[in-house]
Amino acid sequence: MPGLHAPAIVRLLRRVDRIPDSGCWVWGGFTNPEGYCVLSNDEGVLVRGHRLAYEFLLSTEMDPSRAVARLAIRVNDTQERS
Repeated sequence: MPGLHAPAIVRLLRRVDRIPDSGCWVWGGFTNPEGYCVLSNDEGVLVRGHRLAYEFLLSTEMDPSRAVARLAIRVNDTQERS
């Protein structure tokens, strides 16, 4: 099956719809019972999409005891979204 072994960030971005002018990314894949995005990381461990995106965008691993509630990213040179 094509894409089965794609990097986790690629699989995440394939299933996200970005809502124009809102800064929101809507997940279109598997969710846990609380409604949060869940997918396997590159090591095969299930993680929430917020954590995967955070670690990818900041190029750092996050302390497992911490949670990502919202993620702010720079969308262009003059504007920030959260």
